[in-house]
Amino acid sequence: MPRVVSWNMLGGGNWTYMRQMLTATDPDVLCVQECGQALYNFTPTGVAGVQQALVNFGTADSPLVYEIYHWANPSTQYSLAILTRITPTNLFLNAAPAIAGVGAGALRPILGIGVNLAGANWTIGNLHAPSVFSATGPQIVAYGQAAYAGVAAAAPMGAPWACLGDWNTSSAALLAGIAGNAAVNAPYATHQGGYAIDYLVTTNPMPAAINPVGYSNLPFAADHVPVAFQW
Repeated sequence: MPRVVSWNMLGGGNWTYMRQMLTATDPDVLCVQECGQALYNFTPTGVAGVQQALVNFGTADSPLVYEIYHWANPSTQYSLAILTRITPTNLFLNAAPAIAGVGAGALRPILGIGVNLAGANWTIGNLHAPSVFSATGPQIVAYGQAAYAGVAAAAPMGAPWACLGDWNTSSAALLAGIAGNAAVNAPYATHQGGYAIDYLVTTNPMPAAINPVGYSNLPFAADHVPVAFQW
């Protein structure tokens, strides 16, 4: 049963918890935001700005191997990474949507991969929307809508896609009046402030019966908790 997870990890210092995170949530694909400058033996990819590494988070006797695709930004809060235990069929970095009235420095690109999950070639996008400190509610919604539309456009015709991450707005606000897309939410607040702002967006009807899996009590030093989805 495929499983994808999203986690805003609040800085590169929390790579210390990655083995615990991977063991607890058991993801095929993990999308992380605010991941800082991960200290691994990265090499360039064919996508400008994205680097890669193969890391064993386990031991020689009990390996826990993931490929990491990392978009680094000098600001801890702006980096993105995707960890996958299945080699991607595609790798892309969509430019940040231009949003009127929001400075380019507050807008992050969308990192994505194509990956075979349960026999289907899924396109998975990882995003981090601008915060309420740098954009208004309507501007955040506009960013989110443009971001997931870009992920949908990156998917092969007729193939399934999903965009997940820290949206910095509710799914009700993001998808208000939009019938062609649907969100899958965690059964709990995903931010310590009581907000449900980390979730998955895909097509409506959904390409699979995607269900949330709860991990609200994992003791990680971040202000968000991980959100898992499986089908």
